[in-house]
Amino acid sequence: MNLLAEKPQPICYDGFVPSARMHIAEGVMKIINVNKLTSAGCKVNIWIEDYFACLSNKSVGGMEYVSSVGNYSIEIWKALGMNLERGKVEFLWSSEETNSRAAEYWPLVLDIARINKLNSMSDSDEAAQIIYPCLQCADIFFLEKWLRRWSRPSAMSMSMYEGRKDGGAFGSAAVAYVDFSMGNRCGLLDRDRSGLRRWSWPSAMAMGEGREDGEALDLQRCRMWASRSADVAVHLPEQADICQLGMNSREVSALSSAYSNYIKEKHRPIILSNRVLPDLQQGKEKVAKSDTLFTIFMDDDEVDVNLKIKKAYCPPKVVEGNPCLEYIKYITLPWFNEFKVERKVENGGSKTFTSYEDIIADYECGELHPSDLKPALSKALNVILQPVRDHFKHNAHAKELLKNVKKNGKRRSAKSGLFKETKSHPFDPTKSNSATQMSAEEKFKIVRSVAEECLKEDELMNLLAKKPHPICYDGFEPSGRMHIAQGVMKTINVNKLTSTGCKVKMWIADWFAQLNNKMGGDMEKIKIVGEYLIEIWKAVGMNLKDGQIEFLWASEEISSRPHDYWPLVLDIAWRNNLNRIMRCIQIMGRSEQDELTIAQIFYPCMQCGDIFFLKADICQLGMDQRKVNVLAREYCDDIKRKNKPIILSHHMLPGLQQGQEKMSKSDPLSAIFMDDDEADVNVKIKQAYCPPEVVEGNPCLKYIQYLIFPWFHEFKVERHASNGSEKTFTSFEELVAAYTRGELLPDDLKPSLSKALNRILQPVRDHFKNNAHASDLLEKVK
Repeated sequence: MNLLAEKPQPICYDGFVPSARMHIAEGVMKIINVNKLTSAGCKVNIWIEDYFACLSNKSVGGMEYVSSVGNYSIEIWKALGMNLERGKVEFLWSSEETNSRAAEYWPLVLDIARINKLNSMSDSDEAAQIIYPCLQCADIFFLEKWLRRWSRPSAMSMSMYEGRKDGGAFGSAAVAYVDFSMGNRCGLLDRDRSGLRRWSWPSAMAMGEGREDGEALDLQRCRMWASRSADVAVHLPEQADICQLGMNSREVSALSSAYSNYIKEKHRPIILSNRVLPDLQQGKEKVAKSDTLFTIFMDDDEVDVNLKIKKAYCPPKVVEGNPCLEYIKYITLPWFNEFKVERKVENGGSKTFTSYEDIIADYECGELHPSDLKPALSKALNVILQPVRDHFKHNAHAKELLKNVKKNGKRRSAKSGLFKETKSHPFDPTKSNSATQMSAEEKFKIVRSVAEECLKEDELMNLLAKKPHPICYDGFEPSGRMHIAQGVMKTINVNKLTSTGCKVKMWIADWFAQLNNKMGGDMEKIKIVGEYLIEIWKAVGMNLKDGQIEFLWASEEISSRPHDYWPLVLDIAWRNNLNRIMRCIQIMGRSEQDELTIAQIFYPCMQCGDIFFLKADICQLGMDQRKVNVLAREYCDDIKRKNKPIILSHHMLPGLQQGQEKMSKSDPLSAIFMDDDEADVNVKIKQAYCPPEVVEGNPCLKYIQYLIFPWFHEFKVERHASNGSEKTFTSFEELVAAYTRGELLPDDLKPSLSKALNRILQPVRDHFKNNAHASDLLEKVK
C-alpha cells in the first residue's frame, strides 16, 4: 500500500522458463496479471530464463532451441494482447544480461550460495536443482539494482564531450561502454583493440540533453552507457519493487528474505505469489507440459481444447480439487468478467454468471452440471485462444517459430548439454629448451615422477608423444599463509613439468576461496593473499622466465568469458546427482557430516569446469582433489569426449604431529610455513613426531622424501665421529635402510632436516625482507 501511494510507476519483476510449448497458465494467466500491473501504473520487466531452461533439463536443442521458444512465447503474448505500449513491458534475456554484467551477477549468486544452508534433499536429485533457486534469488537482487531505462543523447550533445584524459578525439561510433558515476559526472569509455580502456568525461550541459521521454537527466543516478550501433544510451538504475512469482517459488522467496537479512537490505522487493493452475487430471497440483492429453497449450486448435476439457476431471457438486472450476476462476472470469452457460430450457436455460461465488453456489447444489459447465468452458477458452491461432496462421515469422518449437518440443531423452567446447590455441614458448631434445619416454619419466597416482599412464605417454607442449592445470585457494608443501612441493612439481615442455596454468581460485569462506569471504583480503603466494614462488625458484607458467585469477578469467564458463558449470551440475557431488566436498576441506551450504554444491561443479575452461590436458593436484578430477573424466564420458584430462595426483605431505595426515594452517606446530624464520623451523622439527627405527607414519622422513631429495638430490647428515661421523645419502631407500637398522637416530636426522629446510627457505626470507612490496603483503597476511 505504501509503495503504490508513494511511487507512481513501481517496477515489477516477472520471469518464465522458455522450455517448450506454452501452456494456458503461462499464456493467459501471465497476461491477466501483467496487464493488471501495467493498468495500475507499474512497469513490468519479464526475465526470460534461457539459462534455467537448459539447467532444469527442459529443452532438447540447447540454447538455440531455447531462444526459439522464448521468441515464440513473446509472439503469443503479443497476439493475445499483453500491454506492450510505451515500454510498459520489457523482455530481458537472462543469458544476455548476466553475460554482459557477469562481474556483478555471478559473485552475487555465489554470495547467496555461501550464506544459505543446504536443506535436506534426495541423493538422486540433480545438483542443478539445488543451484537453480540460488540463480532465481540472485535475479531479484540483480534486477533490483540495475533494471534498465534507456535515454539517447542528441547528436548535439554527442559533439560536446570534453576532458579526454588521454587527449584524443572522441567519435560517437566508437563509444563502447560507460561505467559508474564519479560524483555527479559519468565516465565515457572509448574502445580500442585491447578492450574498454580510455576515459573521458561528458560535460554537465551535454549530459542534460536528448532524453526521449522529455525528462531532465539526473546525473547522480546515471550509472552506465552502452552503444547500440552508433547510438549511445544512458543507463539508469530502477529498483524492482515487486516480484511476481508462482506459489511454487516460495523457496526462492525464503532465500531472498534470508539474503536481505544478511546484507541488511532496507529496500526489499514485495513478493506477489500467484496461484499455480492445476492439471486437468484428478490430483495433479500443477500443469505438466509432458502430459499433453491433459494440458491446454496456447497453440491448441479448437478440437484439441474441446477434447481435453471433455476428458477433464470434474465431479458433480464437488468444488475442492476440481480443475475445471479453477480454470473458470483464474482464466475465463478474469478475462471476460463473466461466465456464460448455454443450455436448453429443460436443463435450466442459459445463464450468465458474474461472480465465482454464484458459480460455486449453483454447482454445489447441482443446478449447474459438468455436462453444462464443460462445453461453456471449452467455448470461452477457444474464444481467448483464437487470436493466437490466427497470428500463427498468418504471420510467417510466428509460424516458423511454432514449427521449430513443436519439432523439438519433446523432453530430452539424452543429455545433449549446454557446453560447446571451443578450440584451444597452441602454446608457442618464447625460448627453446632442452625439452625439444627429450624423447617421449624421458618426458614421461619426469612427468610421472610428479604423482603418486596417474590416471592413466598410457594416455599420458600418448599425449607426450604427440603434443610438444601440453597444457597443465594447477590451482590453489588464497586462504592464508603458505605452508611448505604448497610452496616447495608445488615449485618442484611445476618445474619438472615445464622442463618437459609443458605449459602450466596456475589457477588462483579467489572466487573459490570466497565460496569456502576463507579470509571471512573478503575478496580484498583474498586478493592480497594471492599476490603474497605469487611472491613466494618467485622467490623460492619457480621457473617463471620462459613464459611457460601463467598465473590466472579465477574471478577475472571467468568474468571475461562468462558465456564459456557458466554454461559448462551448469551442465556439470545438471548431469550429476547430489550424492555424486557430495562425494567431492573433501576438496574444500569438509566432510559429508559437516553442516553445509549451497556453496558446497557449486564448488565441485566449478572446479570440474575449470579443467575444461582452461583446456587442460593434465591436472596436477593433490590426492585430496582426486574425486573431483575423476568427476571431470566421468563428464567426458557423458559428453562423448574422447580426450580426457590426465590426472596426476601428488602425495599429501602430513602434519608434523603424530597421526596428522595433512598439515593444518590452524595448527601452527603441524606445519612449516614459507615465511617461518630459522628459529621457528628448528623448534617445529625438534618437536615433530619421529619415532626411532619407525618409517610408517613418520613425518620427518616424508619431508626428506618429498622435499629434500627432490630439491638437493641428496640428504647430508652432520654428526660427531663418535656417533658415526658425517654421511651423505643419495637415495631415500638408502636413508630408510639406515634408519630402520638404528644407524641413523632422530637426534641426528632432525638437525640435518632443519638445516636443509632453512637453506630452501632462506631466499624467501631475503625477498620478504628486502622487497618493500613483498614485505607489505606479508604484513597484511600475518
